[in-house]
Amino acid sequence: MNSQTRMLVHFGLAFALLTGLFVSSAAAVTSKPDAGTSCVIIDTDWDIDDLMAIPAVVANRDIAAIVVTEGASTPRVGAAAVSTMLSSPRPARTVPVLPGMSSNADVSGFTWITGLRESQARVNGLLVEPISASTSNVRAEKLQSRLTSLTRNCTDIELMIIGPFTSYVTYEPILSGRVSRVVMQGRPLRGDPTTAPGEISFNCLYDLASCRKAFPTLKRINPYWIDAPKEGPVAYAPSTSMVTSLKSTGLPGTTKRALMGNRSTWDPLALTPGSKSLFWDQSAALFLLNDRAFQQVGGHWESKLPLADFQNRWTSAVNNVGSVSSW
Repeated sequence: MNSQTRMLVHFGLAFALLTGLFVSSAAAVTSKPDAGTSCVIIDTDWDIDDLMAIPAVVANRDIAAIVVTEGASTPRVGAAAVSTMLSSPRPARTVPVLPGMSSNADVSGFTWITGLRESQARVNGLLVEPISASTSNVRAEKLQSRLTSLTRNCTDIELMIIGPFTSYVTYEPILSGRVSRVVMQGRPLRGDPTTAPGEISFNCLYDLASCRKAFPTLKRINPYWIDAPKEGPVAYAPSTSMVTSLKSTGLPGTTKRALMGNRSTWDPLALTPGSKSLFWDQSAALFLLNDRAFQQVGGHWESKLPLADFQNRWTSAVNNVGSVSSW
C-alpha cells in the first residue's frame, strides 16, 4: 500500500466515523446548482455496478444530490461509502450524498447480499475496515426537506434510478413537475414482451410495493428502462483493461483503486462461482449521458455498441475525456 492509498484509507475511515448519522458528502453542501440549471438526481442502492455508474455521471453532469436507498446496501452505510468514493479532488462541486428510505425488507432469500454489503461497506476494497453507521431509518420529512433545498434552483431535473423505488415514492411529490426524464435500470413490471412471465428486475423485486406505487407517476415523466444486452457470444460485461485505463488521480484514480481492490465482485475472469457481472447500471449511466448509442428492445432500451466500444466509452466518461455529446 503506497502513501497516497494509505492516506485515502485513513481519511475514509475517519470520514465514515463522522458520518454515522445523516450524510451530506464531504463537509456538507458547498454550493447549489445555479438558477435555471438542468440537474441530475442519482438514486442508488450502492452495488458494484453503481460504483462504476456513478463516477461516469458525476464527471460529466451537474448533480443536485445522490440518494442511497436500501437494497444492495443499507442507506447510511451506503451513503458514507459513496461520500468516501467522491472525496478525492475532482473538477466538480461537492456532491451532496443523502441516506434515503428503508423498506426493512426480509433479505433472507438473497443469500448473496450479506457478503456484498460487507464488500461495498469497504468501497469494494478501497478501505481496510468496513464503514460502520447507524441502522436507524431516515424520516421521510428529512429526505423531502433536504431535496427541496438542494433542487431549489433546478428548473429541469433528470432522475437516474439504479436502485429500488422506496425513496422515489417519498420524494417524487416535492419535485414539483420539474422532472423531464427518468432513466432506470431494469425492465418494467408489465408490457415488455422480452421479459419471461414472472421475471422481475431486482430493483422492483426488492421492494415490490414501492415499484408498483411508482408506476403511475413514472408514466407521466418520460420513463426509460435500461438493461444490459443478454444475447450474444460474449457477455456484455466489464474488463480489467477498461479499469486500468482510468487516470490515476482524482475520481478516476479512486474508482480504479476501488475496483482493483476487489476484482472478484465485477471482473468476469475473477468472479466467485455462481456470480454474474454485466453492464447493468453502467448502461443506465451511459444512456443518461448520450442515448444515441441505444435501441429499444421490447419495453426497455439496450446498448447497440460492440462490447469494446461500450467499455471505451465508460472509461472516457469517467476520465472526462472529450465531450459525451459527440459520441
